[in-house]
Amino acid sequence: MPDETRWIMRVRHVMNLLARQLDTLPPLRSRSVVLSLVLLAYEIGVDDDEAACEWAKFASSFVGRLKWQVGLGLGVHDEYLYLIDFQRHLTQASVEKYGIGERARQLEESFCYWRETGGLVGDEEYRRRHDGEEPEGG
Repeated sequence: MPDETRWIMRVRHVMNLLARQLDTLPPLRSRSVVLSLVLLAYEIGVDDDEAACEWAKFASSFVGRLKWQVGLGLGVHDEYLYLIDFQRHLTQASVEKYGIGERARQLEESFCYWRETGGLVGDEEYRRRHDGEEPEGG
């Protein structure tokens, strides 16, 4: 079987796994966010329902925190400035190779951190600075 055919089959398999998780995700209105999350799933090797479920839990947390921080406007919390960088790459360079690459890098780093700690980058610092209050949006 040609490499291209194997690649297409793998992409189709990943997309089918992710589609089964759609009901667990918040509304994803940005095509750039969707593209970035699908590329993450592919890169981290989502290959079964368990991995797709884990991906969906991370995606919900990440998108929720992103929405919360972007909604604060100039009042964004220092712990989550990386999310504002992510958002900037969505709006200013959504289809440019550099922007896509930066979003992919940030998502993969965030996913690895989330997998190790159960939280997003900035969550611990936020709790420390806000008397144990849980961050919103996740």
